[in-house]
Amino acid sequence: MSNAKGGKSTLAWERIAHLRETPAFYTVASAELDHKGLACRIAKHSDLMPPQEYRQGQQQFLSKCPPRAVTASS
Repeated sequence: MSNAKGGKSTLAWERIAHLRETPAFYTVASAELDHKGLACRIAKHSDLMPPQEYRQGQQQFLSKCPPRAVTASS
């Protein structure tokens, strides 16, 4: 993933502790990131890919997130 400063970061599947859905984004964080008030944001829509392909990728991503990570929608 790219961060706001242009650097790259990773978040291992097993470290995902929080997954929230907002109207425009999915926010994903480890316990450490969430404690700091930080999260990775994944847009629900993209103009960079065909919509169907983007939705399929989102569904694959969401299916790999640990069920315990899902928290209430914002």
